[in-house]
Amino acid sequence: KYKGNEIALGVFEGFRNEVNFYNKYSEFYGYEFFVMQKNN
Repeated sequence: KYKGNEIALGVFEGFRNEVNFYNKYSEFYGYEFFVMQKNN
C-alpha cells in the first residue's frame, strides 16, 4: 500500500525504532506529559 511513499515509510521506520528502543530500555523508558495554562 505504501510502496514508494518515502514519507510514510520514514514514519513507519521511526515507529519501529521507537518500539526497539522501548524493548531494549523499557526499564528506563517512559513519557511524561505536562498540561499548563497561561495566566493573563
